[in-house]
Amino acid sequence: MATITALAQPTETPIPTATPSAETSEAETALGGACFSVIQPQSGESLPKQGRVTFEWEEQPGAELYVMTFVDQNGNRATIETTETSTAKFIEILPAGGQYSWFVTAYGADGSEICSTTPITFTKPQGDPTPKPTKEPDPDYQPPEPTPEPTEDPTCDPCNVESSCYDPMLCEPG
Repeated sequence: MATITALAQPTETPIPTATPSAETSEAETALGGACFSVIQPQSGESLPKQGRVTFEWEEQPGAELYVMTFVDQNGNRATIETTETSTAKFIEILPAGGQYSWFVTAYGADGSEICSTTPITFTKPQGDPTPKPTKEPDPDYQPPEPTPEPTEDPTCDPCNVESSCYDPMLCEPG
């Protein structure tokens, strides 16, 4: 399960480097303080402006939660929380085109930060501008065909004994 937080205004928080936190877990100590790495997308990759993109990283021993952080060229941030080591998201969650950096921070079961990956950069093309409505009618517009009004069955005559809808109660005595 993943949670996404929308782009926020620039903050003064520095982008982390792949150095372990001061409080190292047992798993980290066993690995000599090594931090996991990003698998995809790789640094410098150009992503599409629309569609699903898979973000993937190595598993960090002792991690119970991963937080992906995206930073656009203006310093705006968006985060996604997940317990998995990959997630596929529509790239449209990052609305602006341009250069982004992203990194993943691993957290242990007690909620303490284990370490963060080295920031990786990628580019996303600018989106197409939204067309402005015009006052001129669209020359290709075809209005839908009107639905014909229901008509009575011409063979139905409630006063005709041979009719399929004969009903003597509806006829005047004659």
